Amino acid sequence: MQLPEKEYYTFTDLTYKWRIEQEYLDSLVLKEKLIPSYFVTDHQATEVRFIESMIGDKTILVEDTIHVGKHIGRRFIYLRDPVRTSLSTYDFVYGCEHPTDPKEEMAYWNWYKFTTPIKSGDSQVVFLKSEVDRYEREHRQPEKIEQPTNVLMDDLEGKAKNTALRLIGGFAMDGYGIDIHASRLTGISELVSALSEKGISITEETLSKWLKKAAKVIDKPQ
Repeated sequence: MQLPEKEYYTFTDLTYKWRIEQEYLDSLVLKEKLIPSYFVTDHQATEVRFIESMIGDKTILVEDTIHVGKHIGRRFIYLRDPVRTSLSTYDFVYGCEHPTDPKEEMAYWNWYKFTTPIKSGDSQVVFLKSEVDRYEREHRQPEKIEQPTNVLMDDLEGKAKNTALRLIGGFAMDGYGIDIHASRLTGISELVSALSEKGISITEETLSKWLKKAAKVIDKPQ
């Protein structure tokens, strides 16, 4: 029996579909490589526009608080400009009609502001099929092309996994002076920042998890 196609996917749906972990999916959203959506109900969002403002010697777009637009009706809108609120959560203050709509001065008809920020953990935050299809077209096989390191590590076994853990632990110990055998790891944020500058996205939580595993296969220095 052929089942009808999904109209949208949840976070759980995509982690299963692409064989990736939640934190990696979060990183795609935070970088706006994959744009989630939200079904807006009455009086949940209003039209908003932006104006140019000088901050020092830079011109930036800021919200025009003088002109407040009308409320929008019930429909899906794309969630934009995610703001991280903790290690594993983020909020959305703005939404727009299309996933690629740029912020432009006086763009009154495309952008909206939520009366209350939408939380990343809200069950109503989903990915429309059209957006998932777009991402898959651009990346073909996301589970192979952009597979996160921690998922690949889970596929390793025996000596190969121990070798990988020794390399990870040794790099952290020698390159960043992290005591991986300590009950509380320090220096993690610096290493995460350094990796981010090289284009490697990993959370402090994930790095800590693998360093603790590395500590089990590396003898504590005397």
